[in-house]
Formats: sequence, C-alpha cells, structure tokens
Amino acid sequence: MKLFVVIAVLLTTGFVQSQNTLSDLEKEFEAFKQSSNKEFDDFIAKNNAEFAAFLKKNWEQYDVEKPLIPVLKPKPITLPKAPVEKTPHLDSTIIVRPKIVVPLDNRSPDLDKEDKLPQKEENETPIDQPITGRAIEFSFYGVEQKIIIDTATIVKCEEATELAVSKYWSKLSSTNYKSVYNQLLLTKEKYQLNDWGIYDYTKKVSENVYSDLNSQIAFQFFYLTQLGYDVKVARGGSSLLLLVNFLHQIYRISYLTIEGKKYFIMTNDQNQSIYTFKEKFSTATKKMDLTVQNSLNFSSTNASRKLAINATKSSVQINYPSDNIQFFSQMPQSDFTVYFNSSISDATLKSLKKSLEPYLVGKSEQEKVQFLLTFVQTSFEYKTDQEQFGKEKYFMTDEIIHYPFADCEDRSFFFAQLVRTFVGLEVIGLSYPQHVATAVKFNHPVNGDAILVNQTKYIVCDPTYIGASIGMCMPEFQRVSPILRCQEKKSSP
Repeated sequence: MKLFVVIAVLLTTGFVQSQNTLSDLEKEFEAFKQSSNKEFDDFIAKNNAEFAAFLKKNWEQYDVEKPLIPVLKPKPITLPKAPVEKTPHLDSTIIVRPKIVVPLDNRSPDLDKEDKLPQKEENETPIDQPITGRAIEFSFYGVEQKIIIDTATIVKCEEATELAVSKYWSKLSSTNYKSVYNQLLLTKEKYQLNDWGIYDYTKKVSENVYSDLNSQIAFQFFYLTQLGYDVKVARGGSSLLLLVNFLHQIYRISYLTIEGKKYFIMTNDQNQSIYTFKEKFSTATKKMDLTVQNSLNFSSTNASRKLAINATKSSVQINYPSDNIQFFSQMPQSDFTVYFNSSISDATLKSLKKSLEPYLVGKSEQEKVQFLLTFVQTSFEYKTDQEQFGKEKYFMTDEIIHYPFADCEDRSFFFAQLVRTFVGLEVIGLSYPQHVATAVKFNHPVNGDAILVNQTKYIVCDPTYIGASIGMCMPEFQRVSPILRCQEKKSSP
C-alpha cells in the first residue's frame, strides 16, 4: 500500500512541489523498491537453501510410462469435392451441438498460489547491465549469440546422485547466478520466445558451458526452476534426466506420473524406472506452454513460395522466415489447441496482407470469408501426414507455407488464422472422426450447416471440402456432433 501512496504523491505533486521535495519522494520510492526486492530476494534465498537440503533426501522410484501416440484414424487419400450446386438453402440447414467442449485454459490450480508469494515490485524485464566473466558464443536458429557467465557460477554436478544435485544447487544459489538468469529473461523478450524457446535456449547455453551431461541437466533444472517452470531432475542409471510438466498433451515422449501430473523426460533414456521427488520449488508453478503467442524474432525473411489464387487464375508469392521452420521442427508434437491458437510470424503475416488484401477490398464479411475458404481449399496440394512424414504432424501456420503438402487439420489451422486476421471473426475448430474442419461466427445471418455453442451459431466452413461454400459440411458429417477442440479467439482485422 505504501508503494501506491508514494506513486500517487509523485504523480499529483510533480508540478507544485519544489525540486528538493520531489527528489526526496523519488528517493523514498526507490528505497521502497529496494526493500521490496530485498524481501523477495531473501524469500528466494531461504527457499534455495531449504530446497538444497531437501534434494539430499532419498528420491522415490517411479515407473516410466510409454509415450502417448496420436490416434491415427484413416484419412481420405484424395480430397472430396462439393457438388456443383453448392449454395446452402435455409431449408437444408442442419444444426448440431458439439459433443464435447474442450476448455482452452488447462492451467494448474496451483497457479493460484503465486498470489500468496512475495512479489518483485520492479518491472519483470531486467535491466541490460554490463556483466563480466566468461563469454559463451553459439548459434541459435541462425542468430549468433553471446552470453557472459561469471566463472564463479560454473559449478559442476559431479555425479547423478541426490547429494551431488544438492551440492550443485547449494553452490550455484550462493553465487551471482542472477546475471545468467537476467540474460535468459532478456533473450526471451528479445526474440519473443515461447516457453519451449526459453527451454531450448537454456539447454543450448548449458551444452556450451559444460561438456558432461549431468552438469548440463543440473544447469537446466536450476535455471528453469528459477524462471518459474515446474520442472524436476531425476536419476536413471548413471545419468541425470530433466522432467518437464507441460500445459498441453505431449506425444512421443516418455513420462512419469507424479501426483496426477505428467512429467515428460526430456533426455533420451531407456530406463524402465527412474528416481525423483514429489515436491517442487515454491515459485516454480508454471507449466510449459508450446503455444506461440508472439512472432518469433530470429532473422529476416529468407524463403518464399508461390500460391495459386484459382478464383482469379493468378498467384501470389508468400515470404516466410525459414529459421522458424527449424525451430518448430524441434518442438514435440502437442494437441490441437496449441496449433489452432498460435500466431503467424510477422514476416509471413506482412507478406499475406500484401498479397491477399487487394482481393478483399470492397467485399462483404461473407464474401471475404468465402474468398479465403476457396483460397485455402485450392492453393495447397493434399497428402496425409503418413504419406508426407510417416507419422502424424500438425503444422504451425508458417509450416503450411513451407511444406509441399497439407492435410485437413493444417488447412483448418491456417484458415482460422486468415479469418481472424483479415475479417476479425471468431473461429472454432471441429474434430470429426477422421476429419478436422472449422466454423465461423458471423455478425450477420448466414444460411448453411451450423454448430450451436451456448446458443451461438457458428457456420461450418470446411477448408478440405473442395469447392464447398460457406455453410457446407461434408454429407457424412452433417448429423455428427463434433468435438469442439478450441474456443473462439478474437483478433483485430
């Protein structure tokens, strides 16, 4: 409360107080910030000491559970085509309700506990101050990196034991580890990394600091924990392993279940059972989210692809950053929601706007959506993921521009992004047996097959039903209640 009083006085008295008085108030404000930060730092220091002591205790044995594999349902080898008479009529409209509404927000209730912990009063972004020490240089998705590490913080984890991990934590937490912590935060902000990105960056730093795997894993465990992520360290045989709790379902990675939560093993390991602990660091409550909320900022656009505009017998050239493709290829496969709600890169979005907006000028809301629907239906060649990759793979938006073929879910993710971007309408994802489509909430009445969600009508738009107009559902799915995989997400046109 005192902080807000000081701020209020500063704001309301700036033009009437003498310079000396204002200076005193500013000093009081800075003193309060320092004391507040000291309280937070003392809290973390105390918890680091307690956690180091806890890590010495014998860890429990857990069975490794086999990776989850996406259910592969047969998809059509060739795309179905809509009948020539393709304008939905009012008397042919079929309205169904979704079978299941999967909530977008899967966060752990544990996040509520964060409000009870001491909080820093300063801005979350650290100040980029000169740091002395050893310079670590490496490449991160095409961008040369330099991170400075105080040599006193380069502590080794000698072996894969509870005692060794405890000693590592205790030694590192007593050094100026915050210099590295601050550089990690600055990097996350600079490149607008998602949670996977900061994990990947931390991992690369660890590999350039240490030659032995145990020290690398201990480094990742310590700093990701300090950054607030719910991660654990485990031992399997003679090696340490990093365990990560993700916000969404992860496929093709083995995991442990600890108190009802899945912790995925981020190191290749063949052990049938490993040893770890239930407890977690008090401020490490965040599940790792693969969703790309902001445009990754690695490099300038350096790849392109021509896409046909069949309605006009012309084509457009779409540019995209190829480094993003490499980044996405390293991410584990997750569930529908991650891809449906991830953003388009700024470079790709700029190119799409330049190429597509001229075709949308002067068109109505419905005409814009129809143009975009036809564009996605006809501009990409179709192949199933099994044919193209030998496994199920969902695309981030940039990836559909990069890869030569796309299937139903990839077209749906892309179409949803286009509608949100160019028309500003809400879009939901529909999951049918062996098929994925979308539905759009229009601002004006539109005829056609629809999905009713909480008394709101969403008109079916199928980017894989070639030649289909707005409101045309594939006949075999017209009376099927789909699983609603994603809730609507607004975007400014």
